[in-house]
This record gives sequence, C-alpha cells and structure tokens, in this order.
Amino acid sequence: PLKTFGDFISSAPGGNYPEYAARQLRELIERYEPSILWNDISWPDHLASLRELFDFYYQRVPDGVVNDRWRHTTLSGKALKLWPVRRAFDYLAKRHIRKHPNSANGVITQPIPHSDFRTSEYAAFGDIQVKKWEATRGMSNSFGFNRNDTEQDYESAGSLLSGLIDAVSKNGNLLLNVGPRGVDACIPAEQRSRLQQMGSWLAINGEAIYGTRPWHLAAGTTEEGIEVRYTQKEGKVYAIFLGTPKGKSLSVRNFPVQAGRELYLSQLVGGLPVVGKVEGKTLELEFQQPLPDALAHVVAITGLADESNT
Repeated sequence: PLKTFGDFISSAPGGNYPEYAARQLRELIERYEPSILWNDISWPDHLASLRELFDFYYQRVPDGVVNDRWRHTTLSGKALKLWPVRRAFDYLAKRHIRKHPNSANGVITQPIPHSDFRTSEYAAFGDIQVKKWEATRGMSNSFGFNRNDTEQDYESAGSLLSGLIDAVSKNGNLLLNVGPRGVDACIPAEQRSRLQQMGSWLAINGEAIYGTRPWHLAAGTTEEGIEVRYTQKEGKVYAIFLGTPKGKSLSVRNFPVQAGRELYLSQLVGGLPVVGKVEGKTLELEFQQPLPDALAHVVAITGLADESNT
C-alpha cells in the first residue's frame, strides 16, 4: 500500500505498461473519436510519446480538446523511486502542509507543455483566466458514491451552486461528479436533492449562466457581506448575489462604473425593475420588495457593454 506522498508520485508503472496505455488510447480514439480526451493524474511515458498521442488524436478529431492531467515521466520523477529522495520529498511536502494547512483542501494542477483547458480539483482560480478551465469535484469529499457518507458529509446545494457561479464568472465551468450506488445503480437521495435544487435555480436563472462570458470584473462584495459574481452576455452584465439580503436595499462595494452613469437594472426572476445608482465607488440598489430566500439572486444590468471585455 502507498503510505507517503513520494510513494504516490513514484508509483507510475514501467515495463510494458506505457506501450499498453498508448495502444489502448489509440484504440479508443479510433473507435469513438471522443470530443474530449480527459486523463487523470499523469502519463506513464516520456514527453515524445505523449506528443505522438496528441498528434494522433488531433488528426482523428481536429476539433477535439485535451485536459491538463497528462504530466509525463521525468528524471526527477524517476529519482523518487530511490528511497532517500522519496523520504526527503515527503518531509518537504508535509512541512509545507503544516505551514499552509488550507493548501491540502484542493489542487490546481501545474501547467504542462500542452493542454486545451485546465482542471482544478476541489479548488478554484482566484481571478478570471484567459484560458478556459474546469472545476472538478464530488458532492462530498469522495468522487463517486461512498457508502460511509451521511447527509452531513455532503456539500450544501447552495455551496455547490456558488462554486458553479464562481467558475463561470472566471471563464470556467463545473464538472460535478454524480455517483450511483453499487448495490442498485441508483443515484443516492442526497445527490438527487442537490441536483434538483441546482436545476430548479438554473431553470429560472440560467440566462445569467448559459452562453455567458466573464465581465472585466469577476467578484465583489456588498456592504452587508454578501458575495457577488459577474457574468455578461449580449450587452447585459449579470450581478449574481450568493445569498439573500435582509430588507429591500443592497450596497455593492468597489463597483467599477463612473458615478452618474445611467443604468437600467431589473431582477432576472419576475422582471421587476430595480432602482440603482452609483455613488462614488458603490452601487446602491433598491428593490421593490424584500427578496425571498433563495440560493442566489440575479440582477441584470443594461448599459455597461462599452466597459466590458466583449
């Protein structure tokens, strides 16, 4: 069994396995011509063989894309098979985690020589990315179904939806794992509930998500402490509030629009107009009535097209 970080990294199989893996992938490409070539963890051979595989894939699927989990074998990786090197690596890795405990909560993979999109795992980029990326995660700490998970082990629907909105605002998307039970191949109730809640929200607020692009600003906060994310489409900027305010007013901090600029604002749900004005660096919003409790609320803003990255 693997007991250390070094064991995990140095466990890439050798022998005939790299050739077997390459032939297996070529067969899959020839038979199915997948639109996405999505690999996990690493590639068990050198860079030249990986480039040959990518060339073969793009010849068969010219508009296909590959993700970034194809880290090829290197001399440093091979050195980790040596016990003293592996022990030193483990020591440094554990010391880093002790100093930065939150770094163990998720992974953003390091860039490789070629990929079409990045894939973070249980983590997100801090700002808008020029290159498309994908946030990957399970609904709990497990990918797939874990019989030991209880309701308390699952992330809330609100948190999962916030992760989707955050990714979209930064030029990403969400790959959310859905894992059936092994005993009957059914989706567990805990997962179904979260999918239904997220789907219900998207059914009426999807305009702010589907087909959108990042604005020149991804995130903000209100004076009341509610997180805000921004997307844009067809001349509209969507301000998505990740929570429900108390009362009928909101103040958005550091809103990057000149004071006095004429804006037209409306709630996405119901289409009710929202009174909005920029005072200094703050966008003041006044709703016609208090907002009902919801996973997130969306206000569409017209008149910002010339200040966006369209």
